[in-house]
Parts: sequence; structure tokens; C-alpha cells
Amino acid sequence: MEKHAQFYLVATVIIVAIVAGVTFVANYSFEKTPSKFYPVEEELQIESARVVDYGIYQKKNMQDLLKNFSRDYALNSDSDSSYFIFGKEDNLTLAGHNKVSSEVVLINVGLGEQQITFNQNQFQTFNFSNTGQNVKLIVNGISYDFPINKGNNFYFVVSKNIDNERYVATNGD
Repeated sequence: MEKHAQFYLVATVIIVAIVAGVTFVANYSFEKTPSKFYPVEEELQIESARVVDYGIYQKKNMQDLLKNFSRDYALNSDSDSSYFIFGKEDNLTLAGHNKVSSEVVLINVGLGEQQITFNQNQFQTFNFSNTGQNVKLIVNGISYDFPINKGNNFYFVVSKNIDNERYVATNGD
């Protein structure tokens, strides 16, 4: 009788080990999701505010500071495309960079829509004067509206494609 009990005990331990092993392998074998697009909204808002504060405090040329900041961010981030609108109400700049391909965007600064082509891997800027109270930027058929305030403005639309899904970060509407 003791040998039958030992047999059942060993069989139970083996079955439990097999079930635990299969469960571990099943849980481990799920595809890992890629790291999601880092939430750049907060990062860009904080960093751009610091650049603006620095420019005001040091009495620097704000257009140059924000252009350099936008260029450095666009060229060094892991985003696929980055578009920035900055400046004062009478002198706005649209800056952008697209790593994947050339892209056409539409912008309306109050004088009707204008088509702007951003060439692949080139940081480009376009200046606008006599702007309205709002700017509309259309990227990939999606419209982003930005109110133009008195003083310095800084807006962005940054995107990245992950697993055929487009992730967009913006501080506009």
C-alpha cells in the first residue's frame, strides 16, 4: 500500500510541475508591446516654458531661441514628424521636420489655407505676418486649432507611428 501512495504522490507532483510550467510559458510567450510614444506633451510644455522664461530673463531673441529649441527637439526625438508654431501675433513661425517621408501640411493663419511641403529629413521654417486670432494646422487630414495670444506663443503637433497606429501629442485643440 505504501508504494501505491508514493506513486500517486509522485504523479501529483509531476502533474503540478507540468501545469505550472505550461502556465509560465503561456504567460511568458505573449508578444511584448513596444514602448509607447513617450508622453511628449508634458515634456515639451515644460521645456518650452523654460526656454521662454530664459529668453525673457536674458532679453534674448525669442524667435531664434524657439527655432533652435524646435530644431534640436525635432532632430533628436524619436518622433516621426514634428511641427511647431511659435512667435508673437504679428510674426509667427511654422517649423517642422519629418523623418519618414516628405509631407504636405495646410496652415491657415487668417488669410486662407496655404499648402506647405516639408521635405524628408530637412528641418524647415516658414514665417507669417499679419496673422489672425487663430491658426489652423492640418496634418494628415486632422485639423489642429491654436489660439494666438498676445505675447509669445508656442504650439506643437508631434507624432509617431507604432504598429500601424499613429500616436499624436499636441498642446492645441
